[in-house]
Amino acid sequence: MLSKHLAALALLTASTVTAHAEAPVAYPITLGDLHGVAYYTVEPEGLQVVATIMEGEDGTPMRNSMLLRPGQTMRLSTPGTLGQPATELELRAGANRLEIIPHPALIN
Repeated sequence: MLSKHLAALALLTASTVTAHAEAPVAYPITLGDLHGVAYYTVEPEGLQVVATIMEGEDGTPMRNSMLLRPGQTMRLSTPGTLGQPATELELRAGANRLEIIPHPALIN
């Protein structure tokens, strides 16, 4: 159910992109207890990346948006508990696609 709400929110947000943009490409993302959607559209200047995350079914969604040129990154993170590392994702722009990379400490 949560993913349907986030997908709908992402599509509503994506409907405001300019006419020259392609259809958005969306990916589910998880940051600890937060879940959401990251999507991008290909723009003449680079990738317009939007990440929307929220906690649980009733949490307040938070959205980050950034235009990334190829090679640029956007990092999302949540703090860890005392003595534990943060949970991080890196969204890296390629020529016409987005890579989502978990923080190295999270890879088993």
